[in-house]
Amino acid sequence: MKILEVISDTNIGGAGRLLTDRLENSRCYKEEIFVLLPRGSKLYERVQKAGAQVIELDGCRDRSLDIFAISRIRRIIREIRPDVINAHGVMSARIAAYLEHVPVRIYTRHCTYPIPFW
Repeated sequence: MKILEVISDTNIGGAGRLLTDRLENSRCYKEEIFVLLPRGSKLYERVQKAGAQVIELDGCRDRSLDIFAISRIRRIIREIRPDVINAHGVMSARIAAYLEHVPVRIYTRHCTYPIPFW
């Protein structure tokens, strides 16, 4: 199975740590994992060290929707031909996956929710 992980973070935060932790702990599985990162992301080294194939993208830097990046992501999807995509909150990846008929089975929205105190 081929999995394409798409994350827009340029710094190492909670989403990046979650991704690298999962990559490091999934080495025993037989998936072929590709991670699409914005060019210059600080996650590059960690993701590569965790065993995933890294692809850098011009666009989607620290934002969910980058209209100009959709066609680039579509091209990458056509090249890789993943079975599934984890969009990590990147709307551009969800749109590209939809247009290429690849399921986004996982849509991880990394955020914190306020805890009500009463």
